[in-house]
Amino acid sequence: MMFFNISVIARTVGVAWANLNPNYEDAARTLGASPVRVFTSVTWPRLSGAVYSAAMLVFLYCATSYSLVMVLGSTRTRTLETEIYRQTSQFLNLGAAAILSLIQAVIVIIALVISQRWSKSGVVVDRYSRFVAAPRPISARQRLLLYALIVFIFVLIVLPIRQGVLRSLRRNGEFTFAYYTDLFIPGAARSVDFAIATTIGNSLQSALYATVIAVVIGGAVSLLVTRKFRHHADRWETIHNMYDGIFIFPVGISSVTLGFGMLVALGGPLNVIADSQLLLPLAQSLVCLPILIRTMVPMLQRVNRALYRPALTLGAPPWRAFFTVEGPVLLRALGVASGFAFAISIGEFSATSFLVLQREPTLPVMIYQLVGRAGAADQGMGYAGTVVLCAITAVVMLCVEMVTSTNAQQRNNSTVSEG
Repeated sequence: MMFFNISVIARTVGVAWANLNPNYEDAARTLGASPVRVFTSVTWPRLSGAVYSAAMLVFLYCATSYSLVMVLGSTRTRTLETEIYRQTSQFLNLGAAAILSLIQAVIVIIALVISQRWSKSGVVVDRYSRFVAAPRPISARQRLLLYALIVFIFVLIVLPIRQGVLRSLRRNGEFTFAYYTDLFIPGAARSVDFAIATTIGNSLQSALYATVIAVVIGGAVSLLVTRKFRHHADRWETIHNMYDGIFIFPVGISSVTLGFGMLVALGGPLNVIADSQLLLPLAQSLVCLPILIRTMVPMLQRVNRALYRPALTLGAPPWRAFFTVEGPVLLRALGVASGFAFAISIGEFSATSFLVLQREPTLPVMIYQLVGRAGAADQGMGYAGTVVLCAITAVVMLCVEMVTSTNAQQRNNSTVSEG
C-alpha cells in the first residue's frame, strides 16, 4: 500500500510545499529562529492543510484496497472489500454485503469530517510577493538525507518493477522476448482463446472515455469551487465543503459496491447505459474524479481574477476576459488532470473486475487472471502485460511531468518579469 500511495503524498504535499513563499522562512532565520522553529512556526501552519488532505486520501485508498489484498493477501486475510466480494459472488448474501457497505460508508463519512476540520484549521493565506528568494545550496546534511531517500525509494519501488521486467524476459533460464510476442498470438494463453494484446486496446479505449468524462465533470466542479460569488458569501464555505465531500466520497466507497450498485441503478429505463460501452468508463471516471479535482483546484486558485475588471473595462467581452485571464492556467490544469485521469483509469482493477465482460477484459483484469493461473507460459505473459501497462502509465506520467514543469517555468518567468 505504501508502494502505491507514496506518489500521492509526493504529488500533493510536494507541489504545495514547492509553491510556498520562501520569504517568510528567510525572515524567520534572519530573526534568529532555528531550523526546527522555522518549520514548526512558519512552514507547518501553511503546509498542514495539504498534509491532512493527502493523508485522508491515502487512508481512504488503503481502507478500500481490493486488488492488493486479492493478489498478496492469503485466504486468512480479509478486509471489508474482499468480504463484500465473497458475500456477493460466492454466497449471494446481498444483505450481509449491504451491511458491510454501510459500515464502510460510515467510516468514510467520519474520515471526511475529520479531514475537513483538520484542513480548515491548517489553512493560512500565503500570497506571493514580487521578490522570490533565490534557492539556497544544499547542505551536507540535506544531501545525506537526499541520498538516503533515493536508496529507500530504489529498494522499495524500483526493485519490484525490475523483478517484473526480468521475469518477463526469462524463459527456461534464457533471456527472450517470447512472452511479448505471445501476447499477439490467439490461444497462446491456456485460459483464453483470443490474443492478450486485444485487451490493451480495450483498456486504452475505456481509459480514454473515462478521461473525457472525468475531465468534463471535474473541470466544471473545479471552476465552480474556486469562485466566490458576491451574493450569499456567508454560504460559500459551506457549499465548497459540500462539493469537496461529495466528490471525494467515491474514494472510500467499496469498488464492489460501486460495480454492483451501478448495475442495479442502471437497470430499467437506464438499461441502455448498462448494456453500452459507457458503463465501464463511468465507473472508472468516478474512481479518478476525486484526485483529478484535488489536482485542478490548487492550480486554479492561483489565478489572479482581479484582472477581470480591467479586461471588462477595456471592452473585452466576458468570454474573452475568461480565456485571457484563466485560459492558460486552465489549459495546463486540464492537461495535468487528463494525464492523471488516464493513468488511473487504465490501471483500475477493482471496479473494472466486476463490470467488464468476459470476452472484453481490460489489461489489468487479464494480468490478474494470467498471474493466478498455473503454468509458466501464462504467468510469463502476465509479467509481460505488466511491463506493457507500466510503460504506458510511465509515458503518460512523463507527459504530465512535462506539462507541470512548463507550468512552473512559466510561473517563475512571470514572477521574475514582474519583479
